[in-house]
Formats: sequence, C-alpha cells, structure tokens
Amino acid sequence: MLALVGLLLLLAGPAWALPEHTRYDIVLGQGRKGGRRLNYTDEMGFSFPAELALDRSHSPTHVYLADQGNGRVLGWRDVTRLRNGLPPDLIIGQPDPLSSEWYRKDARSISGPSGVAVDKDGTLWVSDLSNGRVLGFYWPFDPSKSTEDNVTADVIIGQPDFGLGFLDKGCNGGFLYGGPQGYATDATLCNPAGLSTDPSGNLYVTDTTNSRVLLFRAPIPPRGARAARIFGQGPPKSCTSNDECPTQAPLCQDGFCRYQRPDLACNRGPSHPADATTLCRPQGVFVHADGDTLRLYVADAGNNRVLVYDNPLTSGTATRVFGQPSMSSTARGIGPDRLNNPVGVSVDPYGVVWVSDAGNNRLLGFEPPFDHTAGLGATYLIGQLDAGGAMPNQSPAGRPTSPPGPGTLFAARRASFDPSGRMLLPDYSNHRVLGYSGYRMLAPMADLVLGQPDFVHGADNRVQAQGLSYPVGVAVDRPDPTTRPGEPMHLYVADFMNSRVLGWWDLGSLADGKPADLVIGQRSMNDYVCNTGRGVSERTLCWPRGVAVDKNGDLWVADTWNHRVLRFPRPFQGPRFPAADLVLGQRGFLTSLPNQNGGRVPSATSMWHPSDVAVGGDGMVWVADRDNDRVLGFAPPYHNGMAATRLLIGAGLSSFSEPGCPMRNSGHPSQGDAICGPTSIALNAAGDLWVAERDNNRVALYRTTPPMAGSHLLSPVALAILGQPNQTMVAPNGGMAAIPRRDTLRNPEGVSVEVRRQADGQLVDQAIVVADSGNNRVLAYAPISMGFQPPAIQVFGQDGHFDRRRINGDDVNVEAPANVERGLWNPAYVEALPEALIISDSGNTSWFTTRSNHIQPGANGTGNNRVLLIKGATFPAPSPTPWSPPDGGVEEPDLLPPEEVLDMREPDAEADLGVGAGSDRAADTMPPPAGCSCRVGAQVEAGMPLAIALLLGMALLLRRRRMS
Repeated sequence: MLALVGLLLLLAGPAWALPEHTRYDIVLGQGRKGGRRLNYTDEMGFSFPAELALDRSHSPTHVYLADQGNGRVLGWRDVTRLRNGLPPDLIIGQPDPLSSEWYRKDARSISGPSGVAVDKDGTLWVSDLSNGRVLGFYWPFDPSKSTEDNVTADVIIGQPDFGLGFLDKGCNGGFLYGGPQGYATDATLCNPAGLSTDPSGNLYVTDTTNSRVLLFRAPIPPRGARAARIFGQGPPKSCTSNDECPTQAPLCQDGFCRYQRPDLACNRGPSHPADATTLCRPQGVFVHADGDTLRLYVADAGNNRVLVYDNPLTSGTATRVFGQPSMSSTARGIGPDRLNNPVGVSVDPYGVVWVSDAGNNRLLGFEPPFDHTAGLGATYLIGQLDAGGAMPNQSPAGRPTSPPGPGTLFAARRASFDPSGRMLLPDYSNHRVLGYSGYRMLAPMADLVLGQPDFVHGADNRVQAQGLSYPVGVAVDRPDPTTRPGEPMHLYVADFMNSRVLGWWDLGSLADGKPADLVIGQRSMNDYVCNTGRGVSERTLCWPRGVAVDKNGDLWVADTWNHRVLRFPRPFQGPRFPAADLVLGQRGFLTSLPNQNGGRVPSATSMWHPSDVAVGGDGMVWVADRDNDRVLGFAPPYHNGMAATRLLIGAGLSSFSEPGCPMRNSGHPSQGDAICGPTSIALNAAGDLWVAERDNNRVALYRTTPPMAGSHLLSPVALAILGQPNQTMVAPNGGMAAIPRRDTLRNPEGVSVEVRRQADGQLVDQAIVVADSGNNRVLAYAPISMGFQPPAIQVFGQDGHFDRRRINGDDVNVEAPANVERGLWNPAYVEALPEALIISDSGNTSWFTTRSNHIQPGANGTGNNRVLLIKGATFPAPSPTPWSPPDGGVEEPDLLPPEEVLDMREPDAEADLGVGAGSDRAADTMPPPAGCSCRVGAQVEAGMPLAIALLLGMALLLRRRRMS
C-alpha cells in the first residue's frame, strides 16, 4: 500500500525542473572539461617527478623531467637559466599545459613516464611505463623541425607499433601480462622505469616487473630492437621444444625459452635465492664511464640493494653491492650501510656514488675508493638529520607527514649534476625538483625549487585558487534581495584533501577553471595542510566534507577530521582569513578529539567524523554524525559546545551515548532498521530530512519532529526510501548481481532537494537528486513523501543508461575527454537548484564500512577532482560588480613568508575551557590524515619551524660528518 501511495505521489508531483541535458556546462578545478588531475594541471606544477636527465651533447645544456603523474616530459632549453618557478620550454606527451590524461596511445602520447635519458647524439629516451614501451625522440629541441615533429616519437622499443588507443598494448606486448601466455622476450618490456646511456650510445633499461635490466646496442632501429644483454635473468636457454624449458618459462620460441612470467621473475623464480646474477623489481639504472672503465649501477629495489657491474658489455654478474652485507642478503634496513627500497643511483663528478634510498626518504653518498665488495658505509647524507632518520620530511616517529622544507625529502629519485656542479634532485612525493649548490656540505639545504612556489609546499601540481583535490560538499548562498540587495549568489566547495573551503563570489560569472575568490581554513591559496600545520583553531580545517548556508548567509562547515561543525559569519564580508564564531561537537576551538574523549562512546555534545550539515528555515542545524551512525539536531539559540536537542538513530535506541549502528562490531556493517553511514543530509519543503545512508545503500526520509512532546528521539522508521524495496533490505543494487537499475543505489554519498517558492509563498519540492557514488552516476527523482523504491526519472554520468556503472561512462577508456565531459567517477555531493545542478565529481573519497574506517582516496587513480555545473533555464547573469575583499586589498598573496605565524589562540583559552595536559589521543583508532598537525589538549603537534631548522643546520656545519 505504501509503495502504491508513493507511486501516485510521484506521478502527481510538480513538473520536472532540472536541466534535461546531461553534458556539463562549466567545470571548476580543471582548466578544461577533459581535465581530471589533482590541483589544476599547468606548466608550473609537477605530479610525481620521476627522473631528470641532462643533454650535454648540445649547447646550451638541456634539461628533461619525467612528470609521471601528468603523463608528460617537460623540457628546459638552458640549464643555466633554471630558477624558481621557471616554466618549461617544451612539453612532450600532452597537447597543451592544461592536459594530463593517460588515455592516449600513439607517437605523441605518454602514459606515466618513469624514466628519461639522453644519448651522445641528443636523442631523448623516455620510459612509457603504462604502455610497456620506451620511446625515442631525435633531439626534441632541433630548430630545423617543427614543434609537432619534435614531440613525436621516432623510435619505439618493447612494442611492434605505436598502437591506436588506451590499453591496446601494455606489459610484454599486450594488456597485463599480454603476449603469448604472458612471457617476456628480449624484445618486450613490462613497466619499464629507469634509463641510462653509455658514451657509445647504448641504452640500458630497467624492465621493472620482469625483474631485469636490458641492454640495447647502438644504433637502435626505429622498430623491432632486441636486447643484446639481459641482467638479472641469466642467458636465454636454447631449446627445440617446450619440454626443454624450465617451469617458469615453458614456452620455446625462436630456438630459445621465453623468460619467466612477470609475477614469477623476481630473483629468477620463487625457489632461486638472491645472488650476483639476480634482480628483483629494479627501479633505477646508471652507467658511469671512468676513463676506459665502464660500470653499470642498478638500484635493485626489491632486494634493497644497489649492484655494480664492471664491464657490463661483456659480463652480467655483479661485482659489488651497496646496502647489504653480502650478495645473498636482501633485508631492508636503516643506518649508513643499509637501504630500504632504493630507486635511483648516479655518480657525481668526484666519483661519489649517490643512492636514492626512497624507503628511508634520504639520499646517501658513498665516497671512493671502494675497498670492499659489500657492507660499504655512506659518507654523505641529504634529507635526514642523522643516519637513523627515515620519516618523510623528517616527521617525528609515529606522527603524520610534516610539510617539506629545503632540507627534507619524500621518496626522492635519481640525482643529476649540471655543468656548474649543482645537484638536481627530483623529490618525487613532494612533487618538486630541488637544486643544491653545496650538496657535499654538512646538512645541505636546497637553494632552487621547481614545481612548487617555495620550499615549504609539496602538494601534487601545486595548490592554487583554480584547483581542487577530492572536492565533496557544495552549497550555494542565495542572498535575500530585501536584506542584501544586488548581491549575487555565492558558491562554496569543501576542498577535502586540501583542508579548505573555497568560495566563488558570483555563481553567474563562473567559467571553466575559474579561480576561487576566497579561501577558508588556510592562510593562503597555496596552503593545504590539515589545521595549517600549526594546530586546530577557529580559523583552521582538517579534511572538511560538508557545507551549508543559512538564511543569514553564514557558512556552516562539517570539519570532519576535527570532529566538529563550525559557523563562519558571512565569509565574503569578513577578513581575508575568516574565523568561525561558533563550534559544535567540541567544547571550544582548540580541541579536536573524536567524541571529545578519543573513544567510541558518544554524547549529546560530541561528534565522530561529521560528514554533512544542513540548516532549516527555523534555524535548526542538522549534522550527519557519520561514525556515530546518527543525525543530530541543534536548536537555536546557539553557544559553543552546546548539546544536541534532537536525535535520529537506529530502532530500539534512544540515548545520545549509544552508537547508531550496533551491529557493526559483530561484523554486519549494514542494518535495515538503523542508520548506518549517514554521509549527506537534505531538508525538503516540509522540513523533513533525507539521509544518504551509504552503508545501507539507500536514501531515506525521516520526520524531524519527535513523536512525543518533550522527547529528543525522532522516529527511526523511514517514511520513504530510495534504492531499497523495504525497511530491511540493504544490499547494493538490489542483490548479488550488482547491476544497477533506475530504482537501485550503491553507496550513495550525496542527496539534495530542489525546493521552489511558489507565487503564494509556499515551498514545494521539485526534485530529489542523489549522488549514487558506487554506480558513478547522479540520479534524479520526482518528489516523494511516502513509499519505497521509486524509479529515478533521469540519470547523469552514464549517457542516459540506467543499467551501467562505468567510470566516466566507459569501463575501458576511463580517461578519454569525450567520456569525462559526460561521465562521472564517484560523485560525492550534489546541490539541486532551480538555476543549476552542481555535482562534486571527486572520485574515490569514499569511506570503508567498518568502525575503524578511514578515507580511501585514489583507488584506480586520482579521481576527477572537479565540480560540475549544468545550467538550468534561469541561470543567473554575471554580476556587474566583481567581488573584492572588504579592506580593498588583494584577497591573498601567492605566498606568505614562513616567518609570518599567526597566533590564533588567546593566552588563557585552554584554562578557560578546562582542557588539561592529561588529554589522551591514543584511544582514537582512526589515524589522522597525512600532514595533520592536530592540537590535542594543551599540546600542539606541529613540525619544526623553518627558522629553527635553519639555525640547526648552521650549527651542524661546525662539525664534520662521517657516517662510515
């Protein structure tokens, strides 16, 4: 009967109001609709710079950088002109500076370049990792050729041709293990990484997944090159039949046994011990010519060592090892004579061997002469304060990663040395390249940085006003013309991974890639660290998810990882660094423990990872208290740390001290009569509450008034349910088949209701919109106030198909711009307006469904990192007056000097709040996000200030460092 009533109400609802077209009109966070990488790709920023190479065959010396995450190689014509922020002169692998897709596969595209090298003739060699090939470009700065010809590959190794599209070729000549039965040959590659050339022009390639290094002798043909020597797998065995081949290589072809499958190739097979003839997933390679002596250095990452081969043209057996006491040992370690996942190796003009010890986040220098074949100790150290340090950016043990500095590293790659003697070092996970003029000094500090605005920032592709990193909550401020005449509608976006909220002054003036006008939670548009790295306060945020605007224009933020909700009064009317004037979920602005005690027992005043907030016309503030599995209601008048007055929780529960999904601890994370995983909430015209219950695979409607006078408990029985046929069913997409339909949902994360005001002043629902994240789509429903499982009437993100859940509309070609312009990838939140539909197309900000859950961004890639806007019929015209800050100055400088530390706390604030040093964070089972410097009790968890680090470095210069 309820279902019939719901269907009748659906059919009798108001006319459809949202846009009928499904192509996106405007994209924020990317420079164009096909973009999708973190933080706005441009020519100035890097995403995992993997390797750097210098071309000394021409004058001036050129510089090439494998910008792996952006699928391109950047080139600078003159190394002597390098300076902070210098843009490249050439881009190879992408059609323009705003592009970073990996979907293409032809002679002008690169999918994850992992290595670069230049031979004696100026040919640039590039490891095209994901395409299973190495490309050669004949002198890309040749002035006699057009730019198009210079960026078109001339040589291909590892594949028979350049291919036609994404994934048509890959590991060993085919997708995944490809080729006949997936075995390697002397002409195939599987995830090639490091590259190096010798004085004769011979090319050395680390064929990582095949656990070997290949030598290709010059001259290398444009097609069909075969390795002349193979290191790590031994010589190929001759054969006349498959029976004569070993177990790992049972295929006889062309008179030789093929090599092992990649999953069996480490150390020449599961039963073969490591020795001087084996390799295990090598990463870096370097050839050094010392007079008539030629040496090959291999960073044997899987064996935690570096091997040295004397006379590699004639011998495939290593003669020396760094990082291990013997050729047979492979354990990772710390100290001056141990290594942990070394990824790069090089030799400087003084003969010092430099090893990029990525697992220990340092660079070690081994000074000749080398008197021993094993157990050698390093002389020089970069990136750590001493040989016992291993944490990224010198973070304290057990703490999250600290922001970078001029003396820190995070998984650095191979060092290079320019003609002036300066070291150039790709600092891989800090997304920058560092230059050291005095790299052999004690505690050297970098004096050059590329890819970041300064030495204390290290985010993917730089953080700017244009970019987004996993955006989630979106909200629009619609000013009342009677109280704020002439003020346009404002847009706010919770930029989750950048720990900030961005604001755009005029919704009507938005265009692709338009920079935000305002930042909340950070001191500048370049900052991104949780709580600014200085501790929680009324001006900071840590991974916020939800935003809402009340009728006064005040912004409410679900500050998720600070376990609180903040109110910022009219942010566009306040200071450049907005401060909250109200906090819910914590006793004051200086604490951030989950449930205020670090434990799992909630209360009426506490929260645990609140994920969304909504404000009713009556002033009631509703909070989706995600990890307490409940929704809280706070009635005005407000005050800091106030108790909730309303509780929406599971059946049979009535206390603020009970978790709302009691079956979680028994291994059943979903429960039909409980609210499990509330991620988003929205109020309809009647003032009732829609709740997106991600873990129950549904969106449910609940009353917002208690059934009994004087009670705080709301009815746990849903009035209406989207995605499930009844109150007890919780399976994704209706069951085991998991094929979506127009009436099913899979992990919905966002819900919004389009509400319109009629001529008589009455509010009516026009549509219900759901971000069906697990199905990579957004569904729109006609209004419903009672019933179960109504069908959606429109779908966004799957090209009109209700039975698909493809990433960006395509299961294979996941990054093609044509699909990205119509498709979605894990859309998080939505905002349905009469003027437009706004979708935060974040990609992979989903939560695990256990009580000890944590954020899992980036599975299968980086997501789409954008906010999409589809215009409606009444989209506002641009405001004639652009926004400017209240003081009339520039909204934010690009940089704030490190010395400018804003003290955002009153001297006796903690004493007033009764917060003592006895607070204990150990009970919090959820690890804080990377970079989070959250304040606990009376302590501030913050990295070492830059000034102190510099003074320490100067003091260390007074003594000589030897670590052998």
